[in-house]
Amino acid sequence: MNNFNITEIEQIINKSEFCRNDNDIPREIYGVIYSLGRDAESSEEYKYSYNLLINLCEHCNPHVRAYAILGLALLNAEENLFDKDKVQQVIYREWNSNVKYRFYISDAADDFNNKFGWNIELS
Repeated sequence: MNNFNITEIEQIINKSEFCRNDNDIPREIYGVIYSLGRDAESSEEYKYSYNLLINLCEHCNPHVRAYAILGLALLNAEENLFDKDKVQQVIYREWNSNVKYRFYISDAADDFNNKFGWNIELS
């Protein structure tokens, strides 16, 4: 994988693993999430990014979860990479429980709807 330093990515993710408070989250995690979404260029990198981002959607911090959803939407991969049911389930779950960071979730839903013709309706 040319664009990713896997060791560094995993260290940053591990540092944030148990941080529930926004103030305790290492700021680098947001750069990692953005990079996973934007910098993947090969099938191998897309799969790696997708799996990490899906896992980060289960993070204990709501900001990280919402940003990970946005990272998924930034992936410039083919639709068949995405487990549509899983992605939509995560989006709806976060939309209903993560009010503070809904703007990320809404942007991601719009991106999926526009990119793949999905019909994610958030109200």
